[in-house]
Amino acid sequence: MTSQGGTNTSLPDIRMRPERRAAPARAQVLEATTRLLAGAQLHEISVENISQEAGVSRPTFYSYFASKLEIVLELYTLAAAETHTAVSPMWNRPGDQAPTDAIRDGIRALVSTWVPHRAIFQAAIEHRYAVPEMMAASQETIANFVRNISAQLDADRAAGIAPPGPPSEPLVTALVWSTEHALYIASRGLSNGLPDVHSAVEPLETMWLSALYGIVPAP
Repeated sequence: MTSQGGTNTSLPDIRMRPERRAAPARAQVLEATTRLLAGAQLHEISVENISQEAGVSRPTFYSYFASKLEIVLELYTLAAAETHTAVSPMWNRPGDQAPTDAIRDGIRALVSTWVPHRAIFQAAIEHRYAVPEMMAASQETIANFVRNISAQLDADRAAGIAPPGPPSEPLVTALVWSTEHALYIASRGLSNGLPDVHSAVEPLETMWLSALYGIVPAP
């Protein structure tokens, strides 16, 4: 990752050693960044702020991370993996569960996971257009969702559970990217129509059910 001003980039191999990645001080830096992001945007937080919050020196900080963006990338990767697991019943549903219920459960699980990690998701979204590694992580996350949900939709179409429609991959891709954007807008309070993430649940359920299964939920 491109370093920021004053960043020590001379120890990349040391940073990646397993014993370094498991060090308590490293975990303290990750936790401190998470706490600070809950009250400020990333550009308002300095390495000094993070070091002080974590109770470590700047040299110690740079012995584990090249920049604060590298921290956000790692936190995003962890949060995305947790979200993927939480939403997986959408495509790993029990045989007796209706797909409509799986979609509803998946959307609600997504929102429930987004809330505690919203500051991390916000920071990742806001910086991915300038940080190639962040964009690559976002694209990989989206692709994982698309691959699994598309496969389930194809199976449901083959079984006559879902109606025919446009190719599953571009359809689901549009839905997943739109869902992420809606949650970002809602979590930042940027639209009166989506004042918080919980207000997005019903519109997202309607969007997904109508697009995939031709069902418009009753009001």
